[in-house]
Amino acid sequence: MKANSIELLKDAYGGIFEENVKTILNKHFDSDSAEKLWNQIVEKYSELFQKLNISEEDEDAVYYILPSVAVYRVLEESGASEKGDGHHIDALSIFREIYFIDGQRGHDYLVNRFREDEAFLKGFPQDFLRTVGEGKCEVIFDTPEYTEFHVKSCRFLELTKELNYPEICSVFCELDTLMYTNMHPKLSYNRDKTLYAGDDCCNFSMRYVEKE
Repeated sequence: MKANSIELLKDAYGGIFEENVKTILNKHFDSDSAEKLWNQIVEKYSELFQKLNISEEDEDAVYYILPSVAVYRVLEESGASEKGDGHHIDALSIFREIYFIDGQRGHDYLVNRFREDEAFLKGFPQDFLRTVGEGKCEVIFDTPEYTEFHVKSCRFLELTKELNYPEICSVFCELDTLMYTNMHPKLSYNRDKTLYAGDDCCNFSMRYVEKE
């Protein structure tokens, strides 16, 4: 039996999708408008899930991509105005705020963990490869001090293109930069090519450098 899309939505963004969305909506809109927008997002997610016949096994789509598209599409189509100014909303900027909540938390967690655990810091390049690139990349280098891998296909880009909202994929790319840049003086992150920008791959690397 196909799962209830509303039940799946509860687990989106690691289970805090609703909290994140409502936090930012209430920042930009009055309470009635924010609640109305949230209900529309739930409806839009359900509509997209059923229309595309997404498999529950497609976790990126179920828990990240479709919820994100639902937020962006509702904001784009709502015609709502932000508090007090009456101007048309910038849907992409508001979506970015929502999506970056978890990214900032993740970045801060790693920064604090590196301060407390030197072994984790030294092993992070390989941890980075395993967690970010595992199963979907071409491994170029894989050592404790340096890893590099190339991602040749991106479900985020494929599905957002299919839904005619490829621009939100730029926010997914920005999140990598937010998460992994300036984490620790001994770690250097790089990704200067992306599929979104039209390159042949997303080229990720992470280097640990022992400093004096």
